[in-house]
Amino acid sequence: MKNLILIALTLTSLTYAQNEPDASVNLALSLDANVSGSVSEGRGKPTDILFNPKTGNYENETRWAEYGVKSQENLGKQKPFWWKVEWEEEKLINYITFGGTYDNQPQPNTTWIISYKKEKDWEVIDYGVGGWIDSGIYEWKPENMQPIKTKGIKVELYSNGKEDLVSIHLRGRGGKSQSEDDTSTETKATLIQLLPYEKEPVKVKESFQTIIDYKNLSNELLINKLIELEYLLKAQDKKIEILENRMSNLHSGEK
Repeated sequence: MKNLILIALTLTSLTYAQNEPDASVNLALSLDANVSGSVSEGRGKPTDILFNPKTGNYENETRWAEYGVKSQENLGKQKPFWWKVEWEEEKLINYITFGGTYDNQPQPNTTWIISYKKEKDWEVIDYGVGGWIDSGIYEWKPENMQPIKTKGIKVELYSNGKEDLVSIHLRGRGGKSQSEDDTSTETKATLIQLLPYEKEPVKVKESFQTIIDYKNLSNELLINKLIELEYLLKAQDKKIEILENRMSNLHSGEK
């Protein structure tokens, strides 16, 4: 009898998601979400721009569903404005929207960067000048709706280095505030979501080997270990014949 059993397992890229696809959920409203921004004394609160798909309206009832600096407040050319949401647990995300400024406070030259948190760093998703921030709506969907895994989403707004950053803010879209009915707008904002998507074929990402010493483990513990590994792989619709064979041999009293 061999003292060691070498179980060579080629594992697929397993994804342990804390959230499931659900168009009725805005992840920025999750219990573990921390929504914050760079402005403490300005217009609104960071959560005032969030849209709740379950109610079909903004999460907070406010006058203008906006968040930013006061009207005509000038941040100059150096100081940025930012809004972000962070979670305690990683989230799968494949849909993001932000509402640009009100049209009476245009931002055609404002630089914007949208990023997601990857470990301790922020990776850029998209960037540009003007466009959606100038009274439009930003909408992000990855290719084939395949989600990113992250603990945070952030939008940053800057001067282009020539013009000052004045009256900068974000606004909710598609809901009804105390002063404006925007419900006819089809694209709602702000939304951070995992929408339904078709999972891509599983790709081999990494391999590992588990070595079990018969001298140190009982048959019962060894069988439990094999069952655990078998279950893990079957969760990805993979059949591992070597595990089934080993378990069969153990049950039949292999010495």
